[in-house]
Amino acid sequence: MAEILLTVVIKKAADIAGELISAQVSRYSKLPENTKWIEREMRHMQSYLKDAESKQARDERIKNMIKDIEEIARDVEDILDEFLPKVASKGGKSLGFFKKTFHAIPFGIAAFKFVSEIEKIKRRVHEIDRVRTTYGIMDTGASAEADGNWDFRRSFLYADEPDVVGLDKDCQSLEAKLLDAHLRYAVVSIVGMPGLGKTTLGKRIYRRLQGNFECSALVYISQEPRMRELLLSIARQVGLPEGRRDEELEFNLSTFLKEKRYLVFLDDIWNTSTWDGLKLVFPNNCKSGSRLIITSRNNNVGRYIGGEKSLHKLQPLDPENSWKLFSKMITTLQETTINPPELIDIARKIVGRCGGVPLAIEMTAGMLRARERTEPEWNGILKKIGLDDQDKFSKILTLSYTDLPATLKPCFLYFGLFPEDTQIYASDLINMWVAEKFLGSERGMDATDIGADYLNILVARNLIQVASRGFDGRIKSCRIHDLLHDLCITLAEESNFFQKVDSRGFGATTTRIRRVALHPRHITEYVTSNSEAPKIRALLCFTSDYQGIDQQHLQHMISRFRFLRVLSLEARYSWCSLPNEIVNMNHLSYIKLKGTFHGEFPSRVCYLETLLTLDIRGCLGTIFLPTSVWRMRQVRHILLGYTTNFISSFSLTRRFKNKNMSLPDKVDSINLQTLYNVQSEYLKPSWFSKFINLRRLKIRYISEEILRALMDADHVLQKLEKLCLGGNFDDRTSISIEAGAISSTYYTQTFNLSGYHYLTKLNIEHIPLKKLPNSEAFPPNIIKLTISAFTMTEDPMNTLKRLLKLKILKLRDFYYNSVKKLDCSGVDSFPQLELLEIEDCTSLQELIVDDMGMPKIKKIVVLNCPSLKKISGRLQCRLLEKTSDAKRRRK
Repeated sequence: MAEILLTVVIKKAADIAGELISAQVSRYSKLPENTKWIEREMRHMQSYLKDAESKQARDERIKNMIKDIEEIARDVEDILDEFLPKVASKGGKSLGFFKKTFHAIPFGIAAFKFVSEIEKIKRRVHEIDRVRTTYGIMDTGASAEADGNWDFRRSFLYADEPDVVGLDKDCQSLEAKLLDAHLRYAVVSIVGMPGLGKTTLGKRIYRRLQGNFECSALVYISQEPRMRELLLSIARQVGLPEGRRDEELEFNLSTFLKEKRYLVFLDDIWNTSTWDGLKLVFPNNCKSGSRLIITSRNNNVGRYIGGEKSLHKLQPLDPENSWKLFSKMITTLQETTINPPELIDIARKIVGRCGGVPLAIEMTAGMLRARERTEPEWNGILKKIGLDDQDKFSKILTLSYTDLPATLKPCFLYFGLFPEDTQIYASDLINMWVAEKFLGSERGMDATDIGADYLNILVARNLIQVASRGFDGRIKSCRIHDLLHDLCITLAEESNFFQKVDSRGFGATTTRIRRVALHPRHITEYVTSNSEAPKIRALLCFTSDYQGIDQQHLQHMISRFRFLRVLSLEARYSWCSLPNEIVNMNHLSYIKLKGTFHGEFPSRVCYLETLLTLDIRGCLGTIFLPTSVWRMRQVRHILLGYTTNFISSFSLTRRFKNKNMSLPDKVDSINLQTLYNVQSEYLKPSWFSKFINLRRLKIRYISEEILRALMDADHVLQKLEKLCLGGNFDDRTSISIEAGAISSTYYTQTFNLSGYHYLTKLNIEHIPLKKLPNSEAFPPNIIKLTISAFTMTEDPMNTLKRLLKLKILKLRDFYYNSVKKLDCSGVDSFPQLELLEIEDCTSLQELIVDDMGMPKIKKIVVLNCPSLKKISGRLQCRLLEKTSDAKRRRK
């Protein structure tokens, strides 16, 4: 954990040092000098810790020293956050949000205090070095095996086959694959999270098929393998003569295997570099039929070795097989069921807690066998599952964590802040990481894209699971296995990364806690029990019931948490408003409010110059935002609710909303990436030239002026990827798009989005279209298109089937006696379409496609189309649903 803190401090110190130099604070030369010292010293500590953290379990002295380094790293971060805003506010070029808040603080006093605090840190660093020398904490490089800490998994590989439950289908599938003469890469890669039985499955297959090959070998690969020992082990097992094992081992082994039909099982490969060191001995021109079996926790390793088709992703056991395995492990030969019977209910809870992970089930059963069969004993085990750091399975899970790069460790631990079994939206998670400064711009990539890469890496390492993907394949939401969730909590609370205060009770508090996740009922208790304001960086409040947040304590809490960067609050039952004190939180970067929040945002919210994300789309009450929000240059994501309104910044009460609401002529939100659910009346056409980084845009009640601005070829939003345009369903305005032109009382502009080359998703909602423009007017790379609530008189398929890259098409809400026939026929009809969904089209009678149309269609959904009588035979076989009273479904 110290490595995580040091990474954050190093980045912050480097940024601040650059700002001080550019601000030309030469009169206070010790400022850049001390800041550079911080950066340099933290880097040295980080290098030392990379080796020391892996050895602390075997040496208590090292463990204590690491704790001292963690405390220094935390204190340095506090010093930077406390004093550098004051220091930088005096310079000619300040650190953005530091400028206004601390403008009145004398520069000299702040600089003096900062230097004094750093001098104290220097003395503490020297003291750590003295302790290290005095007590002989010198060598942290001894290997695990040298210290006698034998990895029991190495022995497990060669042990007798354990009880195998629920793997029969996997075994049959892989055996058939390995014996297939046409297997392209001669490799099968068994991948999955720790404990699923990858080694068990691989070993079972290896032993069953071993007799079909001329020679064979199985070896265990550690995190830091000794390559020569591995090669010698393979050489001995496959029968390479002893005289050829001393010199030129790699060449001799490779030559030997060229003439053999071999089967080699490489268990638990951690990274691609290990394979790069081994692959030379496995000849590319090997005799037909040779095979490799590998297991890995990392999908990318398997993909690298054998390609995508080599992957066999192992899944947790279902409840039935989980109980079957547990029963097999816990009962004796004389028993047919668990005795005494009153333990069965507890046993089922224990099995459920193991989450279908065979190794967890087996180890838990082993602990139960060693204890008395009483309810208190078994309940004690139930509480410890996944939380006991002495448990072997917990240690196996921890290996996956320690193997992560330092930059990914805090991102993984963040999952522990969310409630168990929660589906976590990727956008929320990434925006929190950005606010916490876990992500930065690398290789010219935006922080959001880096966050998406980090998620993909965690998925590939089988530390998190994908819950859903978007139309473009990106991760939309994810979840984490319960046992890995417990691991996050255990590791985080040990290192003060966060504290979890849930419905089970209130734990001990500490001023060194950096993040808190709590239930609303504990807010009052948490605030009153902390005499000193905790220097927390993130506060997440979740609720699953109707427990409200106390307005008074919410205000008191926010007024004290001045270092807060992430604020995510969920309230129900009682109505709350955001306290005015929020404008004093000079580090706040992420605000998400959900539930019964209402009222006006403080007019000075625009002075929060670190604010990157404002998410109020989940608020049930009416929210009033000051129009000065549009002047926030740094803001990246603004997500509004359906009851969000704007008021002029100088208005004091909502009653002036309609009379005094005036929008600024210009906006400064050049970094804006997401603008969600904004009403057209709160936008100006001239602003779009400033939204140069906008990726996602949703506008409600679209007006002619805004539509014209969007379609203006001179002001195309070049980075826009997703666009949703909504009209007013109750509006009497009728839009008619004919021959590419919009003609009505209010709309006269040409409909053309062809300039949006990055736009892949387009929604048109509640705009009563009569005819679509030509296909050339649509974005050239459109993948997903949804058109809702329209009164077309002509078949829209005449246009839509010519969209060459369209994969998903959803047509909803035909009204009146409009289109009666949809014709998807033709050789060039929908060349890439995979999903067609038609819903609430009351007038539709016929759906037509010939043998040449829709060559890649996979699924067709028809909902609530009562007049539909005729469907082409080719489409009928792909029809997923057809019902007249199905519930309306929305995404």
